[in-house]
Amino acid sequence: MTATDTSTEDEIRSAANKRRSMISRYLGHYSLIIGGGGLLLLILVAVFAPLITWHDPYLQDLSSRRIPPIWHAWFYDNPKAGWLHPLGTDPLGRDYFTRLLYGARISLFVGLAVVAISSVIGTTLGILAGYFGGRVDMVISFIVTTRLAMPVVLVALAIVAIFDGSLQVVILVLGFLLWDRFAVVMRSVTLQIKHQEFVTAAKAVGCSNLRIILTEILPNVANSLIIVATIEMAVAIIYEASLSFLGLGVQPPLPSWGLMLAEARPEIFFASWMITLPGIALFLLVLFVNLLGDGVRDITAPEGRA
Repeated sequence: MTATDTSTEDEIRSAANKRRSMISRYLGHYSLIIGGGGLLLLILVAVFAPLITWHDPYLQDLSSRRIPPIWHAWFYDNPKAGWLHPLGTDPLGRDYFTRLLYGARISLFVGLAVVAISSVIGTTLGILAGYFGGRVDMVISFIVTTRLAMPVVLVALAIVAIFDGSLQVVILVLGFLLWDRFAVVMRSVTLQIKHQEFVTAAKAVGCSNLRIILTEILPNVANSLIIVATIEMAVAIIYEASLSFLGLGVQPPLPSWGLMLAEARPEIFFASWMITLPGIALFLLVLFVNLLGDGVRDITAPEGRA
C-alpha cells in the first residue's frame, strides 16, 4: 500500500467520523428534534388535511350545532359526542377538527409569507448599511429608528381597518412592519464580516461590491438570517391571530385559529373547548417554531451560548 492510498483512507475515515459526529450532534439536541419534528408534523397535517378528514371546513349544518368532543362521551356519557365529529362542532355546525387542520394552513402560510417579505427588506437594508457604512448607514439607521418608533399592533390595526381585513392585506401589512429585526441583526453581522480576510482578498482582485455582497457576505450571514426568520415567523403568526381575533384580520369563513377564538368567545362558559383547542394549536405551533430556531442557533453557532 502506497502513502497516497493511506492518505486517501485517512481522509475517508476522517470524513466519515465528521458525518457521524454531526449526525449525533443533531440527534442529541432536543430543542432541534422536538421543534423540527413538531413543525414538520404540523406542515404535513396542513398539506394533507383533505386526506385526514372527510368534512368540508366551510359546510354548515345547523342540525349538528355545538356537538361536544369525543371525550364527553367517555367522561360525561353525552350521547351527542361521537367519532363522526371527534373534536365536536362549532355554533354553525362545522366540524372543529377539520377547521383546526385547515387553520394550520393559514397560520403557516402567513408566517412563511410575512418572513419572506420582511427578510428581503430587512436583509437588504442591513447588509447595505453594514457594508457601505457612512451616509448609507446613517440613512438606513434613521429608517430603522423611524420604524421602531411605530407600534406594530396599532399601525397594523389602522391600516387593516382602512383597507378592510383580508388574508392578503394582513400578510402585506405584517411583511412591511416586521423587517426591523432583520435589518439590525444583518447590519451587525455584516460589520463583523466585511473586515475578514476573504472579503479583503475579493476586493484586492477587483470584485465588484455587488459580487462581494452576493458571494461573500450573504452566505456568511445565512446562519443569523435563519435564526431571525424563525423568531419573526412566530411573531407573525401571533400577530395574525391577534388581528383575526379582533375581527380585523382573516375574515369568515376562513378557518383561522385567531378567528376561531373570536367566534368561540360567547361559548366560553358553555363550551370552553371551543377556545381551548385553537389556543393549544396556536401555542404548539409557536412553541415548535421557537424550539427549532433555538436548536438551529445552538447547532450552527454553539460558541454563542454559555
